[in-house]
Amino acid sequence: MPLSYTRKIDIGFFIAIILICSVVSSVYASFTQMNHQKERVEHTYEVISTLGRVLSDLVDMQSAVRGYAIAGSPDYITSYYVGLPRVQKDIAALPQLVRDNPKQYERSLTLKDHVDERLSNVNGTIRLYQEEGQQKVFDKIRTGNGKREMDEIRAIITEMTAEEKKLLDTRRAAVEDFTKLTLFAGITGVAICVAILLTVFSLIHRELSLRIKTEALLKEQSIRDPLTKLYNRRYLDETFARELSRMERNNKKLCVLIMDIDHFKKVNDTYGHDAGDAVLVAFAEMLSQKGRKEDITCRLGGEEFVLVLPDAPLSLGQTRAEEICAATRTLCVKDHGYAIPVTVSVGVSLYPNHGTTVEKLLDHADQSMYKAKRDGRNRVIVYGDDVAAAGKTQSG
Repeated sequence: MPLSYTRKIDIGFFIAIILICSVVSSVYASFTQMNHQKERVEHTYEVISTLGRVLSDLVDMQSAVRGYAIAGSPDYITSYYVGLPRVQKDIAALPQLVRDNPKQYERSLTLKDHVDERLSNVNGTIRLYQEEGQQKVFDKIRTGNGKREMDEIRAIITEMTAEEKKLLDTRRAAVEDFTKLTLFAGITGVAICVAILLTVFSLIHRELSLRIKTEALLKEQSIRDPLTKLYNRRYLDETFARELSRMERNNKKLCVLIMDIDHFKKVNDTYGHDAGDAVLVAFAEMLSQKGRKEDITCRLGGEEFVLVLPDAPLSLGQTRAEEICAATRTLCVKDHGYAIPVTVSVGVSLYPNHGTTVEKLLDHADQSMYKAKRDGRNRVIVYGDDVAAAGKTQSG
């Protein structure tokens, strides 16, 4: 017996309800899985960020202690005491972050042991300097134990970061798969539930857009100094080695400028920290205006800045350094009616003449900058035999 029109409508409505429920169920399941995978992606980002902070802070703290041992000024040790609680907090939290991954958990415990040992040795170095003097510290540094410890720490962090990046790729792919599945489920039900499809699509689109914007913002914030808006030490670590490789492939030269604002502590003590911040911002703006598009301009921390000039001979690097020195003298930084004088000491090193690694180039530019400080400040010093000899004299 043929079905009546009403019966067909009832059956059609019933099928439509089933299809709608199926689509909603499928969309809901896919959306839930997508959110779950996104949480796992965010968790992986947190682990990678924590590892990066630990390494970056350890490098900064080691530099601070080195500067303290060389210059003997308590100002240099400030970065160490600022970074110490942050490293301790991050390294204590790391095992919990990776507890769901047995291999990573074991690595995190090993890393914690190495970091604790490194911090203990650094504290011992500070005490040794205070109790027995600079020569004993230099004798300890020459043993190379500190470098070996940092190499072990860096190797573990590199291994853990590589593992997390593999997980990140897998989890990103899962997010993309579930996103596609969600869209597919919505599209298959478009004929009978257009409103549901539009709602789901709108939610997904909004969620993905927000995620992209958030990731871009977080990435930008992670590589920018919040005060000066210049790139930070983390960005320098990420890009410098890549630029050196490019220079080597193309047989090009590269200049490194390390700049330290003169008497910056006196500015803070005399005019206040707001005035000191204003000096840093003005100096950073001047650096940005004078830089080329391909240059890497970073704030290393405190009043210290670095400028990397790819594809630049020594003449260009020295000229740029002199221009920065001259421009700094003309900076007009005012605070509460006071005109604050500003000068800068600049050290210059050249790839490959003065080093073929990031560490050597930064170290030699740093030595040159310190010689500029010793020679009276407000000047440019290019790394050479005199700088190396002065460094050896200081070491001895």
